[in-house]
Amino acid sequence: MDIRLLVVAFLGCAFMSGASRTGVKAALNLHQDLASATLRNKADGLRRLRAFNATGLRMLRAGVDLPLEAPSSFVEEDYVWELPSPWNSKLKVVSKIGEGSFGIILKCEMLCKPGTFVTVKLVSQKTEMMRKEMEVLDKMRDISDLCISSIGTPSYIETNQGFWVMMPYMNRGELYDLIRKCDDKPACKHCGTDGRRCWEKIDPQYTTPLILSLFHDVVHGVDILYKKTGLLHTDLKPENAMINCQGFKCFAAVIDLGCVCNPKDPDECGLQGTPGYIPPEVWEETDETAGKTSARDVWALGVILYQLLYAERPPFYADSFGFSTGMYDSTDDPNIPTPRTRIDELVIQMLAHDAAKRPSLAKIMMTLKQVVVYDFPESGDLRPLQNLALSPTERNASKGVPLCLSDIRPEQVGHRGHVADLVEPVEEDQFDPWK
Repeated sequence: MDIRLLVVAFLGCAFMSGASRTGVKAALNLHQDLASATLRNKADGLRRLRAFNATGLRMLRAGVDLPLEAPSSFVEEDYVWELPSPWNSKLKVVSKIGEGSFGIILKCEMLCKPGTFVTVKLVSQKTEMMRKEMEVLDKMRDISDLCISSIGTPSYIETNQGFWVMMPYMNRGELYDLIRKCDDKPACKHCGTDGRRCWEKIDPQYTTPLILSLFHDVVHGVDILYKKTGLLHTDLKPENAMINCQGFKCFAAVIDLGCVCNPKDPDECGLQGTPGYIPPEVWEETDETAGKTSARDVWALGVILYQLLYAERPPFYADSFGFSTGMYDSTDDPNIPTPRTRIDELVIQMLAHDAAKRPSLAKIMMTLKQVVVYDFPESGDLRPLQNLALSPTERNASKGVPLCLSDIRPEQVGHRGHVADLVEPVEEDQFDPWK
């Protein structure tokens, strides 16, 4: 029998029998040695990890060798595709910018406003879960740029190929891309002896306060989703936060609402998500109420913030068994520098083992504002302060949605529509900090 299965079996029985966390730790060391050896044989650093449902996660925990990395590509390439009616009279496909098991993502130019782009996503899996995502995307229309939504008319189109949905085009890629860029530049990833990142080593325009203000956008987007719909995201990770810039002015938005769940529904918000971003209470499945509060998303946000601040990944990164996540103690993490600052303490709180001890989304946003305003006096960068105070439209980081994409009258359109034709477009190659 594979030794990995023996370890899993022992650990599973230990948890089921109520063994102490100290007793489990000895067996965990063997599992971690084996898992570490496996991970070293794969690509080091940040990986594009995939989400799993309850069945997939239980198979991973039982030792089944399922691929952890998402089979997707986010390289822009020329593409020929016919859009469904009525969008084929409004849009022209420019390129394919993403592809995975879900379907494809296309970059499209507006025929009514040349030089302005949107994203069209074809979801080939016509499941009830995907239909639910389409409905949530529609519900988020005209609410905020900080959480993705459908745009245009109709909100989505169903064909034999699947569901088609039109969304804003985020021109600077994912937060994942930004972290990878820092990883690839030693001066950014390891800029000192304390293990912190120095973002300005990528480009002087990218200060740590600016990065934290973009992370504040992500937290705000999650908070807006929860307050508007009552739904939890449950799959927050760097791949699911995208950035858009108009010149030097940028914002970040939460994307991919395919795993949202209703915490008030007893059949939802169970074991699901991406290994490494799933909190311990969800892995343990010991309580019917576990994972049914915003503390679940707070944990995942804590993992993202950890990777934005520190050179090393969390010790439980890509944990496909849930045991190293369960054993993790954020107060005793050697990757978090000492002496600890206010932002370090926030990370520790967000990754608290006890979900009840994690800060609320409102408290996280308040702390981030305090950090940006008071803890980096030498920065001299006013953009983070503007980001904290202004919406993406108000900070001129979003061009809004042109009225010509919709079949509705101007007076029926919210702020995201009516400002579109007032903002001068910025040439995409005018400034590109990601290159």
